[in-house]
Amino acid sequence: MGLARATRNLARTARANPMWALLGVLLAPFRFARHLIVVVLFAMVLFAALFLLLMLAIWYFELDKNGALAQLAFIGIDLAVPLVMVWMFVLPCSAGSTMPIPATRTARPASPPPARRTPSTTITGC
Repeated sequence: MGLARATRNLARTARANPMWALLGVLLAPFRFARHLIVVVLFAMVLFAALFLLLMLAIWYFELDKNGALAQLAFIGIDLAVPLVMVWMFVLPCSAGSTMPIPATRTARPASPPPARRTPSTTITGC
């Protein structure tokens, strides 16, 4: 649905001003490359941070770097970084088409008018 909407908007722009549509098509790969570079840099920083945190934990708890627990942690890092990369890469592409739009206002039932106070129901301090 998002791709169809984008194509329709591009066609509408092309009818109104063909030069802007041409520029949009020509500059789209650069926006994609910028997004790809951000994802790769984030993955590198994430990997370095997790690796340093693991090294700190191994040093603090005096674990063997070649032990089973440390190796499982290394495998976990190796699996987590590509998953986060894919998640970051795919999320902006699918955010508009799969996420439900929350309702901003909800209809509330009309509340009854407040009861009218009469002298018989009013408490007076005597």
